[in-house]
Formats: sequence, structure tokens, C-alpha cells
Amino acid sequence: MTISIHQNKSNIKNTEEFFNNYYLNELIDFFIKTKNRTYISTFIRSMFYVDTDDDYYETYLDYSSVFNFESENFLFIYNLFNEWKPIRTAPIGTWRGIFLELLSFK
Repeated sequence: MTISIHQNKSNIKNTEEFFNNYYLNELIDFFIKTKNRTYISTFIRSMFYVDTDDDYYETYLDYSSVFNFESENFLFIYNLFNEWKPIRTAPIGTWRGIFLELLSFK
């Protein structure tokens, strides 16, 4: 059985702005680079479930205190989310979906 992933052409114009987002693409590239580190992928997942800007910082502190050997990588991810502020630009569930969709293409 052959499985292939195809992009949904019907909503391309609506999602083009998401696909071209600098911060999202940086995050995906970083995720791919560190894909064997489950604590980093868990941290990224957690950042997609925050409700406020303060929660970004609290999540960063929680993870960097437990996994202090990765604090530099956590800081990079935190800074991406802090500058990007996806919760202010679109529903966070939309960003999660676009992240997973783009990740599956790369």
C-alpha cells in the first residue's frame, strides 16, 4: 500500500500567509534539526498550548530548569514564540495545524 501526502489546493490562498511565516519556518527547521530530542519537541508542543504571553516565559522556565543542559535551545524556541506571538495573530489551533502540515511536507 502506497501512501502519499498531497497539499489541499482549495485553501492554498487562505493559508499562503501562514506557509510564508518566517518564525514558523524557523521553528520547523529547528525542530527537524533536533528531531531526536523528545524534550525539545515536547517543549515546542507545550508552547503551542499557552494562552498568554506570560505563559511562554513560564513554560520556558519550567523546561529550562528541568533540562538545564538544553537551556540554550529552549531560549531559542522561547525567543521565536515571544517575537512571533502566534496567539495574537490567529487561533493557536490554526498555527498548530499549519505547523504539523508544513512539518509533514519537509
